[in-house]
Amino acid sequence: MSTQRSRFSARALVFALTAACFFALGIVVYRDDPEGDASAFTTLSPSGRNGFMHWRAQNCVVCHQIYGFGGYLGPDLTHVAQRVDEPTFLDILKKGTGPMPGVRMEDAAGKELYTFLREMDRSGQGHPAPSATPLSWSDTFEVVRSESTAPGIEIFTKFECARCHQPLRVGQFGSPDLTRAWERNSLVGLRVLLRAGRGSMPTFAMNSGDATKVAELLRALNEHRAELLSRQRESRGPLPWWNYQSRSRTSEPGQPAGGAHDAR
Repeated sequence: MSTQRSRFSARALVFALTAACFFALGIVVYRDDPEGDASAFTTLSPSGRNGFMHWRAQNCVVCHQIYGFGGYLGPDLTHVAQRVDEPTFLDILKKGTGPMPGVRMEDAAGKELYTFLREMDRSGQGHPAPSATPLSWSDTFEVVRSESTAPGIEIFTKFECARCHQPLRVGQFGSPDLTRAWERNSLVGLRVLLRAGRGSMPTFAMNSGDATKVAELLRALNEHRAELLSRQRESRGPLPWWNYQSRSRTSEPGQPAGGAHDAR
């Protein structure tokens, strides 16, 4: 009996340690981008940053790896841009292959995802390196404030929209980047959304006039998005200890270290 108990205790201990390791790995993988938005990273082009957002939105990391970080069900995509051209990649993405199902994604979004993977391959880094301090809402409002946007800023502040939304990045509860709201919605759609809510966004006691004033603010945020991105203060620091970075060559200032061949 004592032998059986000791065997059972050993198995339970091994199981518990294994489960703890997988749990810890999951925390590391899913916290590799604590800000949750590609606009905070300047080692990628604008198209590459959008591709990074598609990568996370589609949860590709569950099955695929980049520089060893991710799941093992699908192939490692670190150097996929060297093996597969863009048209073939888009075809695989749309139709699926093997255990991978087809992904519902517009061709433009698929091209951005391909750009992200190509730029990550060249970077020699395990993920896009943090290189900018996001703007606060007060800094953002300094850029867009005018006679036409002041009423919208006042209503924005009154309804405490900043509790969930952040400028140039995803906010609390997955709240979207409001600098892109204008380009993704019509004026009528924004009015309805602001008054009726959607998903985790609650309804607000906002009349049509107030909704129009907030929509005008959203228009200004979109029009000044490039300027807002340029104003993010540089604060480059070392990568977290768990992230891979090629050290085989020294990069020029402002350029990512390593490269496709260095990272092999």
